[in-house]
Amino acid sequence: MTPLPWAPPAASAPPRVTATDALDIGEQIRRLQVLAELRAAGILTDGELTDLKRRVLWSGSDAPLEARHAGMVQAAHIDGPGSAEAEAAGNGHVPPADTQRTGTAATGVSPVGVRATKARDKISRASGAMLDRREPKASYVTALEVVGTIPVTCRPGANKRPLYVEWKKVLHAAAAKAAVGAQPTTSELFSLRIELRLYVPKGPGSDLDNYVKPIQDALAERGVFGPVAYKKSPMKGDERVDHLDVRRQRVSSEAEAGVLAEVWALGA
Repeated sequence: MTPLPWAPPAASAPPRVTATDALDIGEQIRRLQVLAELRAAGILTDGELTDLKRRVLWSGSDAPLEARHAGMVQAAHIDGPGSAEAEAAGNGHVPPADTQRTGTAATGVSPVGVRATKARDKISRASGAMLDRREPKASYVTALEVVGTIPVTCRPGANKRPLYVEWKKVLHAAAAKAAVGAQPTTSELFSLRIELRLYVPKGPGSDLDNYVKPIQDALAERGVFGPVAYKKSPMKGDERVDHLDVRRQRVSSEAEAGVLAEVWALGA
């Protein structure tokens, strides 16, 4: 029977594993476990995981061959069928954004998200406080969508521009439709998730935050976030938005430009 590549010659005595070797093995196993958690969380691809595991296993090349073999066995166990990490990585988990598009209520914190948080904590513990990236529990209320119109930024002192005035009209018409189709909710706090579809053939485009105000104002003025508490107050209801998610989707033509804004009721 041909010996495996890492097996020592049959005639030689197995090398003695020292305390230092054992420490090296323990460190390799710890690193492999962190890599497995990152893969389960979707932070690493299969190819990246394989490459990084190879680097970890061969970083201790001065250790005995048996020690490297022990690391390989541990790696196989981590990604092997039936392991929690492998099951989480391949269980068909749907990202919250995809679930939201269907109008399905959010179900809370994903186990994969919990593992991602733990993995980040292990790697970045020395960097100080970390953001809470968990998806808030919420239920779908309504959506505002504009297609075929390029979004325009809000600029204090320059909001009488014809393009901006026209953009506000388009947003208010879309917000009126969103208000009519809104699901009833008793929640007084909301999550607003915005996908800006921007056609920017030259340059990176404007600051994302400058696009948010007219969208949020249009929804607030149509009562999507609830009635105005005080008629003379400058607050129109958008002060009830406790969670804001904004992302830019770069499109290839003006016909694809626009915005999709989803409103979710928090804690509902």
